[in-house]
Order: sequence, then C-alpha cells, then structure tokens
Amino acid sequence: MKIRRIIALVTVVFLAGIYIVTIIAALSSSPTAGDWFKACIFLSVVLPILLYGMLLIGKYSASRHDLPEDEDFPEGDLPEDQNGNSSGHDLPEDSE
Repeated sequence: MKIRRIIALVTVVFLAGIYIVTIIAALSSSPTAGDWFKACIFLSVVLPILLYGMLLIGKYSASRHDLPEDEDFPEGDLPEDQNGNSSGHDLPEDSE
C-alpha cells in the first residue's frame, strides 16, 4: 500500500508542476508558448490515465503472484480442477 501512496504523491507533484508551466506558457508571449501549452494540457490528461493503468496492472499482477505455482506441490499432489484434471499434466503428449 505504501508504493501506491508514493506514486500518488509523485503524480500530484508532477501535475502541479505541469499546471504551473501551463499558466506560465499561457501568459507568455514566446513563440514556443503555444507548443508548451498544448503539451502541458495533453500531459495533464494522459498522465493520470497512464498512472491509473499502471496501478491496475500492479494490482492484478500482485494478486496473481499470490497464486500457488506447480513447483509448490510435490509430484502427484497437484490441485485438481472441477473436471478432475491436475494442472494439465494429464494431457496426452503430441507425437510427431
């Protein structure tokens, strides 16, 4: 849970910086101010979406990491599914 707080804090700081640059670019008369303004508006939309996606991937990969793997079970003691198969080891081998 601590990593989520760190990511959230970094996102807030980064977005605050983007908003400051956006205001400066909007008030500036520089020839590149329009490009900076467009880039900051784009980042203020895309960055939260990307970070939310990263948090979702981390959440689901962490929950999958908690699942037992085949190496955790001795041979013959594999958990069976509803059909009585044990992790696909009972499937016939391909003969080529």
